[in-house]
Amino acid sequence: MRFSYFNPVLAQRVIKYWSNRGDIVLDPFCGRSTRAVMTLELDRIYQGYEIAPLTFKLTKQHLENRNKQLFSPKNDKFQLFLDDGCLLKQTPD
Repeated sequence: MRFSYFNPVLAQRVIKYWSNRGDIVLDPFCGRSTRAVMTLELDRIYQGYEIAPLTFKLTKQHLENRNKQLFSPKNDKFQLFLDDGCLLKQTPD
């Protein structure tokens, strides 16, 4: 399986420009987590969706290896959903 590459510098620039610390960054197409990592480094709240089960699994493993606390029930700054990001079922109105 091939994954697209999202430039981390571009992700950082976009997140900094369009959000402030503490804001929620919604990523309906999480992929391999570039935007997730940049969002967390910039002190934002991340909500990401990934529809492909294998990509979801690999992304979750990658992020857990980076930070074991991400998937703690007490962590309210990070959510990753195995779901269709076009429907946003897990995101409140």
